[in-house]
Amino acid sequence: MILEKIKTSFELYRNFENIGETLNFFKCLIYNMKPQKLKENKIKFLPLSASIYVNTICNYRCSFCFLINEDHKGSKTMNMNTQTFNKIIDSDFLKFARRITLGGGEPYLNKNIFDFIKILKNKKKIISIYTNGSLINRNYENFIDNQPSYVNISHYDDKFENLKEDFKRYNNDPKKNSVSRLSKIICSDNLDDIELTINKALDTNFDRIIFQNYFPYKSEESHLVLKKNNETYKKLKVRLINKYAKKIKIIWPNILDMEKNFSCNNISTTATIDNNGNLAKCCFLTPPHPKDGNIFKPIKEVWNSDELQNFRAQYGKKVVKKECQYCYFKSGLENRAL
Repeated sequence: MILEKIKTSFELYRNFENIGETLNFFKCLIYNMKPQKLKENKIKFLPLSASIYVNTICNYRCSFCFLINEDHKGSKTMNMNTQTFNKIIDSDFLKFARRITLGGGEPYLNKNIFDFIKILKNKKKIISIYTNGSLINRNYENFIDNQPSYVNISHYDDKFENLKEDFKRYNNDPKKNSVSRLSKIICSDNLDDIELTINKALDTNFDRIIFQNYFPYKSEESHLVLKKNNETYKKLKVRLINKYAKKIKIIWPNILDMEKNFSCNNISTTATIDNNGNLAKCCFLTPPHPKDGNIFKPIKEVWNSDELQNFRAQYGKKVVKKECQYCYFKSGLENRAL
């Protein structure tokens, strides 16, 4: 895990283009190395990463989705156009954000998605896209000609078999120059799916696998989160590392430590932004809302809004807000540094 953290930090560092980015990076690094109780609520650096919702519509309806559900349904009015995208990317707030994630909804439902990728490539950003993979074949030539740095394809139990030939086509394409990652949500009650997913990733020639812990959008689902005291998972992980580590790179999930004080990195390193420039407190507490900040306001009012400072006030404390209680980022990041 320590080596992985060093790698992710270095990936950002080597892409910096000016002294301002470098200084901002080290300010962030120093802040996140502090003991949790000594972290200030107000921070003096800008986000290193940004997740941008290019739409809020999807061709799937997943029960676990925290963005599109009965409480906040998706809308076509939130489809981002290139003018808005340029305005967001060129904002002072994101001038040091080297890693950009394009998300949704299903981002490939936005007709401008390939233009967004071109814009980011011209700015030499590290680009990551989370997609259900169902639209790869529909516009394959554009997809292969405009690849992000990382293509993260979510694994769905009832969809994978119908799409695996599309995944093979992409992963075996000689023009492929992105890192393909099969992403799977793991819960306490589906541990058997871990090895099944590894074998599916090997069969379809993915470069890597990302296992993600479960985020309980509803409180009654909190038992599904993988916690540190899960001995079955611990033993399984050791066995699978011994069996598969030389065959494929596996990024293991962040595990929730209920005893550890609040130490979430996301609320100080990554901005989550919608079509109107509104911020969310984090990538899970969505949709973004003006009360959390808007990137087109003065920077001092954005990254240090009352709402965001209120959330950072949890650092070093065991009692946390209801929304964070069972979030696996609450106890810090295990599989990456920032």
